[in-house]
Amino acid sequence: MEKNRSADRVNKVADPMLRRIEEIDHRIEELAKDQGRCTSKIFSSRPPFVNNVMSTPAPKGFKMPLVPQYDGTTDPVDHLATFRTMMLLHGASDGFLCRAFPTTLTGAARDWYSRIKPDSISNFDDLGDDLVRHFMSSRRPRKTTASLMALQQEDNKSLKIFVSRFNREALQVPNLDPSVVANALLAGAKSNDFWRAVVRRNPHSLADLMVGAEEYISVEERSPVRNKSLPMVSPRP
Repeated sequence: MEKNRSADRVNKVADPMLRRIEEIDHRIEELAKDQGRCTSKIFSSRPPFVNNVMSTPAPKGFKMPLVPQYDGTTDPVDHLATFRTMMLLHGASDGFLCRAFPTTLTGAARDWYSRIKPDSISNFDDLGDDLVRHFMSSRRPRKTTASLMALQQEDNKSLKIFVSRFNREALQVPNLDPSVVANALLAGAKSNDFWRAVVRRNPHSLADLMVGAEEYISVEERSPVRNKSLPMVSPRP
């Protein structure tokens, strides 16, 4: 048993990324000492995690994945999701997520971490919530049903291009109601024939709606003469 523990300690020291995690745990304290009493009032001299988090070991054979650095200028939710997914794939526990997360921070995000109250973080969800609150202004505007209703097919753009654009926007709207999204698509398209084809299909999901739209477009593209005669007016539900 003692031999196994010794081997684990050797492996831990040998991994540069794990060494970096250990160094970060002490970096704030060193900065405070170097900068003097004034700096110690600004930066915490101890890590923000409780003892059981700090004692969480790295998974056996763990190698830190390459996670993009976060500086506070982009959406913090995206960074949290990327970090969590990559770390969980490598078998990291919740406590180790906390310990490893500071290695992905730089700039303003590093400053934010340095100012967290010591012994105040006991799990990764709390750490993530704190990050999101602090960098709320950097979050991407979330798409809504109203933004879908505002989409319109441009006169010089094909139905295929409009449907593709609509689908990209719709995928960013959470908890979409199929009837609402169908109405939004039909309101934005300019073909009455397309409107009738979608209504006949009565789609029950966004995926079903897109399949129906692709089928109509496929038929339309194979009938160029017919397409020229199609009236292009705003449909009425």
